[in-house]
Amino acid sequence: MKKTNTVFRGLLAVSVSTVLLYGTRAQAASFTGLGDLAGGAFASSALDISGDGSTVVGYSSNGLSTEAFRWTQAGGMQALGVISPGVDHLSYGAAVSADGSVIAGYSTTATGAYNAFRWTQATGMVSLGGLGGTDGFTRADAMSADGSVIVGYSQTTAAPNGSGYRWTENTGIVPMGNLPAPNDVWSWARGVSADGTVIVGQSNGFSGGQAYRWTAAGGLEDLGLGAGATKTSATDIASDGTIVGGGTVGGFNRSMLWTPSAGWENLGTLAGYDNSLESDISEDGSLVFGMVFNYATPTTPFTQEGMVWDRTHGMRFAKDWLSQDYGLDLSLWTLQYVSGISDDGKTVVGYGLHNGNTEAWVANLAAAPVPVPAGIWLLGSGLLGLCRWRRKE
Repeated sequence: MKKTNTVFRGLLAVSVSTVLLYGTRAQAASFTGLGDLAGGAFASSALDISGDGSTVVGYSSNGLSTEAFRWTQAGGMQALGVISPGVDHLSYGAAVSADGSVIAGYSTTATGAYNAFRWTQATGMVSLGGLGGTDGFTRADAMSADGSVIVGYSQTTAAPNGSGYRWTENTGIVPMGNLPAPNDVWSWARGVSADGTVIVGQSNGFSGGQAYRWTAAGGLEDLGLGAGATKTSATDIASDGTIVGGGTVGGFNRSMLWTPSAGWENLGTLAGYDNSLESDISEDGSLVFGMVFNYATPTTPFTQEGMVWDRTHGMRFAKDWLSQDYGLDLSLWTLQYVSGISDDGKTVVGYGLHNGNTEAWVANLAAAPVPVPAGIWLLGSGLLGLCRWRRKE
């Protein structure tokens, strides 16, 4: 009997320790404000995150104006500078490679023009130029996983209507052109697949446009319009080929999904908001994120809140998603935008209002642990089993 009691007490201690462990793991998800760059008014916005979840990019105010930043857990927020000092001192970090080593965006130059840039630790910020020149406005919006393909939009004296482009080190900036739709005069390349072989965006006239998908073999493919939509745009593509985009339906903006089998699906909006706007799609195609918003009126200001959408729950406020599914306390935050997610779906970034300021944030969503109530149930079940085992002795 003494031996049995000793074993029983030992197993009881193990069971209690297990519950305590699970209780700790239940708090594994975390939410962190990223602060801002030194100097100037407090303001920062996160626009993308690397596929491995290690690096966040965006822009923040500093003593000079607004500057692109790179944030890591170890290094915090680091300013990336500008292409060259000029009349304005502005740069914006918009896209980052899967391992965080390559960053793209756009910046002012010495002439006052905006050029797309590619940044690495070794080279710093290097201008990609523009279509036929370096004047005007050229931006980078997305890149392939290895950072070798960059896409965006360029409008210069040589390309006055503007065009989406594809950049590689070998080719430089190459225009995407427009769809052969009536009156289409400009385009915008907004997203690219991880391997760089598929590009999505929009081809436009002066009053509307349609989403496209591009491949080297097929060129621009018109993705058409969803039910009731008067125009569409494609923003990003998942590994399974699902495309996220948006359209205008009944005069309102709507986030949408496109698949080859079903075409466009209207994702709707949330209570209190007339419009929804997607920013991106997760690598596996399961999660769409962005914001819902209302335009300003003569009597009301512009308002927005971050949103997420999945097939099971539909569209939800990002704050509800993070607090209800992951137990995060967001009482001091208003989440305004969800802008990026890591390839494994465990790290999410965006920006929101915190202490009256716009601040970038990152949420670390560790693998879902056994919740505390379940752990307690396991303890009770284990003790019951031990008691039964002990009676057999």
